[in-house]
Amino acid sequence: MALLLHILKELYAYCTDFVINLSNLLGLSYYEVNFILFVILYPLIFITSLSIFILQRKRLQRLRKLNNEDKNLAETKNQSNSPIYSFKKSQIYLYVNLAWMLMIALETIRTYDESVRYYTKHLLRGDYSPEADSIAIPIFEDTFFVIAFLSAVLMIINIFLFITTKKGIFPSPLFILPNNYNGIKIFWELFLGLTIFVDVMLFLYIERIGFHVQGIIILFLGFMLLHIRAGHMSKH
Repeated sequence: MALLLHILKELYAYCTDFVINLSNLLGLSYYEVNFILFVILYPLIFITSLSIFILQRKRLQRLRKLNNEDKNLAETKNQSNSPIYSFKKSQIYLYVNLAWMLMIALETIRTYDESVRYYTKHLLRGDYSPEADSIAIPIFEDTFFVIAFLSAVLMIINIFLFITTKKGIFPSPLFILPNNYNGIKIFWELFLGLTIFVDVMLFLYIERIGFHVQGIIILFLGFMLLHIRAGHMSKH
């Protein structure tokens, strides 16, 4: 974990230096460049990516109307004794995004509260000179960094969902065991199994440091991985 924190600090320092150098090249202030990058460009890229995804998803739905998913699903139900079925693909996207948005909200509130207490404590202790900038600036930077980082993670999560659910069959029996394995099913078993293992380890660590609600969110994301697995194990 210390290595991860070190990497994040170095990444933050690099990004800050990049913005400062960019502001010098463009003749703008640091805050103006931040505004252009994160208030204009970043939301524009995010909305554009989301729009492309929605359009592609609708296109795929139209192309799949003539396939035999209903037949495959009926055969899968006959093969499985499990009464529990996975969510639909749209439900997986919805629940995962809602869960991570809750994570962003919780981490934003936590970071803001900790930053306010930290900088206020040093301000009252007289650690900052009267000529120093307002403590609102570092508080904003700390909070904004968390929002930007977790929003970037959300984009990565949606790319992951698009790749892993693209060829699965949803809904499917949640705990299905295939009658026979081929190379593709073995790959998905190993890949998703390892991902679930990492998710559980992360959950245990988060619970250990006392972030219980965030831990539940991480565990829920692991549960969603079981739904993705079901979609691939049901595919013939």
